[in-house]
Amino acid sequence: MLSRPWRYTLLIMIVVISAASVFVSFQRHAEATRILSEDIKTSSWAAAQLEIDYLHFQHNLAMYSEKLVSKEDMLLTFDLLWSRVNILSIGKETLQFRQLEGSQKLLTDLKGLLQDAEPTLVSNEQVSPERARQIRDGFARLFPSIRLLHVQSYNGSERMAGIDKAHLLELDTQYFMLGLLGSGAFLVFMVFRESSKNRHLAMHDALTRLPNRVDFKRSLETAAQDADKSGLSVAVHIVDLNNFKEINDVYGHAVGDAFLIKVAERLQGLAHGKNRAARLGGDEFALIQGGIEGRNEAEQRAWQICEVITEPLMIQDIVFYPRASVGVSLYPDDGSITQTQLNADVAMYQAKSEQGMSYRFFDAQMNEDLKRRKQLADALEKAINNNQLNLLYQPIFNMTSGKMVGVEALVRWHSEEFGTISPEEIVTTSEQAGLANIFNHWVLTTACKQAVAWHAMEYFVAVSVNISPSMYTDHDLVSMVEEVLESTQLQSQYLMLEVTEDTTMQDIESSPHILRGLSSLGVSLALDDFGTGYSSLSHLKSLPVQRLKIDKSFIQDLFDSPSDLRFITTILQLAESLGLNVVAEGIELDKQRIALISQGCVLGQGYLFSRPVSADSITQLLIHQSSCVDKLQGVVSNM
Repeated sequence: MLSRPWRYTLLIMIVVISAASVFVSFQRHAEATRILSEDIKTSSWAAAQLEIDYLHFQHNLAMYSEKLVSKEDMLLTFDLLWSRVNILSIGKETLQFRQLEGSQKLLTDLKGLLQDAEPTLVSNEQVSPERARQIRDGFARLFPSIRLLHVQSYNGSERMAGIDKAHLLELDTQYFMLGLLGSGAFLVFMVFRESSKNRHLAMHDALTRLPNRVDFKRSLETAAQDADKSGLSVAVHIVDLNNFKEINDVYGHAVGDAFLIKVAERLQGLAHGKNRAARLGGDEFALIQGGIEGRNEAEQRAWQICEVITEPLMIQDIVFYPRASVGVSLYPDDGSITQTQLNADVAMYQAKSEQGMSYRFFDAQMNEDLKRRKQLADALEKAINNNQLNLLYQPIFNMTSGKMVGVEALVRWHSEEFGTISPEEIVTTSEQAGLANIFNHWVLTTACKQAVAWHAMEYFVAVSVNISPSMYTDHDLVSMVEEVLESTQLQSQYLMLEVTEDTTMQDIESSPHILRGLSSLGVSLALDDFGTGYSSLSHLKSLPVQRLKIDKSFIQDLFDSPSDLRFITTILQLAESLGLNVVAEGIELDKQRIALISQGCVLGQGYLFSRPVSADSITQLLIHQSSCVDKLQGVVSNM
């Protein structure tokens, strides 16, 4: 018979568990609701933007027929609708929209109508009222489909599937509550079975309560034995969280632990039947998938792992967007069960070399690729610490006056072991190897010091620096920029940070907050590669940027695709309405420069003006530019 203190202790524990079950139930319900709203947001936003652009074009075409708006205003809405249809047809961010029933046919029909109307609308001749009416009628036939697609984006079959998912989460919550209540009774039993408790702790992770590495290996052997008997296969999934160290560094270990617990809960939700989840240590997890017939089932489960992990989660009022890399290997196809686990680990590192969330299956070539990546990462860290990287600077010119108005810092690296490494591989390697923070700090510091050196010579040139995506999303970028400005004593108005359009779309809600934090330091902000991503006018208006940089792909195709010139004109008009300046990148031909100037684009950079050159070359260019001005002033003063 238990003594009274023990009974009270046991009663208090049961009450605490019951209260925890209610709290967990509420949290899971809130999580289910948020997941559903996030799913609706992406495809519904795309459908809404399409309908708005369509209605604007129909309205302006009708007003143009009545001579109430100019042809330029009508063509602006026509080009915006063209651009919207193109982005919805090929954009990665619009994949969910294209999965809506009827979306592909609608986009095809819209393209056909746009192509048919384009010769008439863009010609120099006045469009007759009859022809304008025919065009409006043709587009009007598609309006029911556009509206239906908009409605389906909220309550179609895909949305109903989201609701069903939320219901399943609620049902899972009920099971979780029952499990917690049952654990109260289990605690009584554990009082008499202390040895069993110790054994359980020895086989499970103390933080996440998932099976640990010891139990994982035992389960792996058991799964292999079952596979040998049944003739089926076993898939080993190794899951590594991307950039988890930064979460610990920035938000503290309490938030980091809560993050791991949430991820563990999601993986545990997939561990049913012959599946078993485990935490191998740190931010590395695993899932054993037994009793499968082959690769197809393993690939489905790998996709499910990616899907559940990428769902946003909130900890202490902070929203996180988890990403992970998953490596998959099959037993007996890839060797012994021990070798299969090692192979899955190799495949995971291969997946880590790719952007965002991904999974990869093991193949023999991966061992060589992994060896090179590790050696390259070691060499890059050594190069950063020994100041062996090099910054070149590409001038940005006022194309009408020919005056250099700024420079863009571009990193270069020639490794003794690997030769010349492309800038893209440098950035990718730094992010995969956890070197993004020190790499970007080196680039920013070096560029700022060089700007200060030019200022000391009384050449007050501004320098632009590109920011790696992981710095923007996973690090405290604002604090780093503030520290570099203070240490180099560069006046903030002479620093411009460039961030790509796609990077700002990775986190629509926090992007304006991060950029406003940078703006508060006094630095300028530029949206790089503009036109290649998927951002709406409303999103652009919410970003405190001062400059748009037109992607070089539009400049290179300027005379091959007439619609590109109209799209550039549209960008310039949008920028003017928002008070932004525009830089055209990748100008290589003088006819490109002339065409851009004719459309009102003043700033440009590219090989036509200058390749990326050393800081000394920029200094000589500044001296030459200054001497030309001095000579001109001398001539004027002698007149």
